[in-house]
Amino acid sequence: MKTGYPRIFICALLLPVAIGAQAGPGALVIRVHEFDSVKPIAGVVIALDGAPLGATDSAGYLRRTGVALGRHSFALQHTGHRSLTLPATIRADSATVLDLEMIAASAGVAAGATTLGAVSVLATAPPPPPLTEFERHFARGIGQFVTRVQIDQLPGRTLVEILRTKTSARFAPTYGRMVLGSIRQQPSGSLSKATGADTMRPCFAQVYRDGVRLWSMPPNLSLDRGGLMSSLEQNPPPDLREIAGQELEALEYYPDASSAPPEFRSGGAECGTLLIWSRKVR
Repeated sequence: MKTGYPRIFICALLLPVAIGAQAGPGALVIRVHEFDSVKPIAGVVIALDGAPLGATDSAGYLRRTGVALGRHSFALQHTGHRSLTLPATIRADSATVLDLEMIAASAGVAAGATTLGAVSVLATAPPPPPLTEFERHFARGIGQFVTRVQIDQLPGRTLVEILRTKTSARFAPTYGRMVLGSIRQQPSGSLSKATGADTMRPCFAQVYRDGVRLWSMPPNLSLDRGGLMSSLEQNPPPDLREIAGQELEALEYYPDASSAPPEFRSGGAECGTLLIWSRKVR
């Protein structure tokens, strides 16, 4: 159900990103698009604390560096759309990305809503936007993250290609699939006949999509290598090449259990965790 309030996603990028300008102190990226649509809005006039900052380009972006650090007020105006005002904090150690939606001036306001100037206030709280969990993990500052801005910089790429470009993830062709491996292998408990050393068992990252687990390593970690391989043949990891970049809103990669958010540390987290967040179908 559509509601008459804009969604605002604010991310402080903790990893180096290519944003069209060097990410550094005071780096800012603003993306503006139609409410409930990915269509960009060009020519949105943006003011910072009442002073002109610039206007969005044909792709709906405004990029600036050297913005004064600290908390600011941003005001957006565009003919045919309701004005939008919001606070945001510019940090010294990261680029700030504002992903904003503007509502058409002719659009109706959801039932039970009260409009105060350009701000719509609902009588009951709306459901959280789909990236709330991603943003919460992002704020921890632990792990490797790929935002929609970064994904859109790699058009036509698959999930595997995006992760290879933006993270330290390592992949291995297994059972005719491209699966996400681990930086650590697990001792199998079996000795090599040739060397007498402990052989290693495969260790593949668990995969979640929109909070639902798609796959994880078999829970019986006492299996020897042969038993584990047999189990994997019956339930192989997903082929991540089958997921296209245009399906993705954001990605999170945690190479081991200690770096993963607490709610994702069970199961096969010791082999790594991949969280996939789907792009909303407009």
